[in-house]
Amino acid sequence: MINDETIQAGRKSRVLAMTSIAFGTVLLCYLAAVSLALPGWSPAKIAGLVAVSLFYGYGFIAWRTTQYRWIAHALILTAQIMAFAASLTNGGLTGYVAPMQIIAPLAAGFFLTSRSAIIYGAVSVGFFGLLLVFDINGWVSPTPYSAEAERVAALFLLSTTTVLGLVCVIGFVRALERMLVAARQADAAKSAFLANMSHEIRTPMNGVLGLLDLARNGPDGRLDAEGVVTAHASATALVTVLNDILDVSKLDQGAIVIREEPCDLRGLCEEVISLFGVQVSGRDIALVLDYDDSLQNCYALDAVRLRQVMWNLVGNAVKFTERGEVRLAVRPEPGGGGGLQFEVSDTGIGLSAEARERIFDRFAQADDTTTRDFGGTGLGLTICRELTRLMGGELAVESEAGAGSRFHFRLEAVPAGPVGRLEGRNADVPGAVSGVASNAGRTLRVLVVDDQAINRTVATALLQHLGHECVLAEGGEAALACAAEQRFDAILMDIQMPGMDGMAVTRRIRHDIPLNAATPIYALTASALAEDRARYRAAGMDGCLGKPLQINTLAAQLADPCPDAGTVAQA
Repeated sequence: MINDETIQAGRKSRVLAMTSIAFGTVLLCYLAAVSLALPGWSPAKIAGLVAVSLFYGYGFIAWRTTQYRWIAHALILTAQIMAFAASLTNGGLTGYVAPMQIIAPLAAGFFLTSRSAIIYGAVSVGFFGLLLVFDINGWVSPTPYSAEAERVAALFLLSTTTVLGLVCVIGFVRALERMLVAARQADAAKSAFLANMSHEIRTPMNGVLGLLDLARNGPDGRLDAEGVVTAHASATALVTVLNDILDVSKLDQGAIVIREEPCDLRGLCEEVISLFGVQVSGRDIALVLDYDDSLQNCYALDAVRLRQVMWNLVGNAVKFTERGEVRLAVRPEPGGGGGLQFEVSDTGIGLSAEARERIFDRFAQADDTTTRDFGGTGLGLTICRELTRLMGGELAVESEAGAGSRFHFRLEAVPAGPVGRLEGRNADVPGAVSGVASNAGRTLRVLVVDDQAINRTVATALLQHLGHECVLAEGGEAALACAAEQRFDAILMDIQMPGMDGMAVTRRIRHDIPLNAATPIYALTASALAEDRARYRAAGMDGCLGKPLQINTLAAQLADPCPDAGTVAQA
């Protein structure tokens, strides 16, 4: 049962508690019956009362805590020792008490694991062996009761053993049935998720490819301004889907690290609200920022992940609200604590009780119509919940169908000194405005290393738009030749290349080419997980630019020179 993840830990503990108390009650009834047949005290009766006390004690502890593993071990081992000791004075291996050892491995499999069942089964076999040895040596006492009393006691204990064994078997079957149902539901949810994901990917791709085909077959091979905006919006939507999938993968791998740094919290909130201004333009929706006046502007927080959470929550609120208000509120923690309370509320469609239980589940949305009516991957709230947990909070929701929703979480936050506005840090947010100035008008000479022609073309176009000069290299050997002949202000290095990968090229430049040994080198790759970035830094790179490359991301990176030439900076 403990391996059945559909059962909560508290419920498992309660079942264990009731089992332990029931076992103690059965033993107490047996001792009472024995006392009627044989009045007076005996070592066996005293041992039995001690066992009863232990079973009741285990039950009480199990009922008050979720630490059921060690309680289950104690219960099973106590039952085995008690059955062995009782067998020594009740006929040994052929007596009516010995079969109670059979319950131990069944209970271990029910409450613990299959490995525990095997171990306790071996212990029971060991006790049977000891009883055989004791019996051979004449150390076992016969049953002190009359034949009739012995038959009644045997009936009582063997019936009890059978019932307890049956309970365990029924528990196994029901647990398997629940897991089978859960597996089928998960499979159905994943199938629906994949179908929805196919829709979410194909829809923006249709916009991009359709417009490009239109331009390719047009008289001048160009898109008009509206077509460019539509194509960019479609591509941005596709990147959002891919980012959600990557974030879930990072969370599964434990690859997301929270980095608390001084940030302009008020400016961050203003930025999130302003970025949705275009979406609500022309709609009867008011976007409101409620930033408590008693709060400071700057706090030590992970601005990137906090922005991601607020972006998702505000985006959902805007998506599911037809009219009324979407409010982002930041207030001091109620009760005078040192934390901050974040809240995103809306006057939208709200959630039913059933939907509230599902919305944080991976691959699930509020209902099957959500995808058709509003779109989305169904991963956003899952990501938000995990990120808030990593930051030390817990995302919760209050909502009723037709009455709007309120998502809220609390974070510890230490006031920080004044910091600059978050210009240039919104590159990964869909809809962020491009046009970050690069190096204050200074023209840089940049080496672009990539084995794919399309990637070199994109990087060249972006760099030239920012006013920089480009030199192109199709692979590692070509990059080394260029680096040995010309000095560059920056190098954009692809990672996965045939022959010599980007990390090997970087190590060669750092150690063998003095002309560019101190030149900032930035990984240009689609593999940008935390462990990947660590490998790039270890190879001597100064940063990481993820693909697809965006102009404000590139501009911000080139505008931020390395603090010490040739050293490895944080990506």
